[in-house]
Amino acid sequence: MDEVREDGRQELSGFPQGRIYPVQAAFELTPRCNFRCKMCYVRLDGSAVGRYGRELSAEEWIRMGEAAAEAGTLRLTITGGEPLVREDFPQIYQELTEMGFLITLQTNLSLLDGRVMDLIADRPPVMIKSTLYGASEETYERVCGVKNGLARVRRGIENVRQAGIPLTLVSTIIKDNQPELDAIHRLAAEYGYPLQHTHNVLDSRRNENGDAASKLRIEFGSLCPEEKAKVDLKIHKPQGNPLEICGNYRFGGYWILWDGQMSLCAHMKMEKRYEPLREAGKAAEKTENSGQNINKQGISRPDVSSFWTSGESEGQEAGGNEIERCFYRMRKDLEEQYRKSGCGECQYGQYCTACPAVLYTRKISVGTEQCRALAKERVQEKRDRDRKR
Repeated sequence: MDEVREDGRQELSGFPQGRIYPVQAAFELTPRCNFRCKMCYVRLDGSAVGRYGRELSAEEWIRMGEAAAEAGTLRLTITGGEPLVREDFPQIYQELTEMGFLITLQTNLSLLDGRVMDLIADRPPVMIKSTLYGASEETYERVCGVKNGLARVRRGIENVRQAGIPLTLVSTIIKDNQPELDAIHRLAAEYGYPLQHTHNVLDSRRNENGDAASKLRIEFGSLCPEEKAKVDLKIHKPQGNPLEICGNYRFGGYWILWDGQMSLCAHMKMEKRYEPLREAGKAAEKTENSGQNINKQGISRPDVSSFWTSGESEGQEAGGNEIERCFYRMRKDLEEQYRKSGCGECQYGQYCTACPAVLYTRKISVGTEQCRALAKERVQEKRDRDRKR
């Protein structure tokens, strides 16, 4: 499984003749979480969920999984919020594991015990990915807003290790846990697991944290020399399609948010709504009693055989189920937005990431003066960093 996990992205991204297929997805089962991490861009209190939308039911997530599998999705990340807070998580997980996905489970590990752990050990994902935000209870309480958080996480790590499931640890370093950065890495090493950390914190437009993240970021000048050596603003070649800098765009990725909307990534909601289950309802109305592929949930599936021999643009019109239609429409709309903006010809294109999520969280439209000002800011930031190294 290690070979599949390490090389899978390259293999799955080797699309024929430059075509892109929806091969990797993330299902964000809920915005709720038993932790209250300061920098989280997703979390909502249960009482606040209704103000933002409605969580999909277990049956709806299962239907979404069926549609994703039929669309050719191979890699599936199950995430949240904290997915294990859902009482129906076992039902959702069990059904998804029967659909042939290479599953990664993202969890804070604090709820990974008892029956849930037994289920996951019996149906192990390719990998579990978890956060480690401190090496002491005091830091965990400051960052995650819970008592005994580290003890619960360590118990989860032990359970995963005992089950023999591959585990990767990640951490976001903010002002509150920066003093323990070395200790966090040592703690991960004690268990023999790799840990990757980032200083990148984006503001949230998906919950009530707003611009709180900007107050948590560590300024470049405050980093130690070793950390400064790792942080760089990459100079990249100008690209005819600036969206190519986005990994999900390049590798056929998409995100299903907790309310059923499709997005390019976790940090943003798209300007237009792309809702696969609503697409399925429309298709079912059109093909009612037609005898076309009816699945066990009663949803009609069009014949997708023509899609697999069509180019990406043709796939938007001919063949394809609700996931495919939303996926290609979303990409087409984004491409048109960037094309009209003149982003590809911007003189600062070698420094600007042109990242839709960064612009979204900063409330900036691509190709505007604000967008160019952000690129100029990055140019100056790189010069300042080079002088401080």
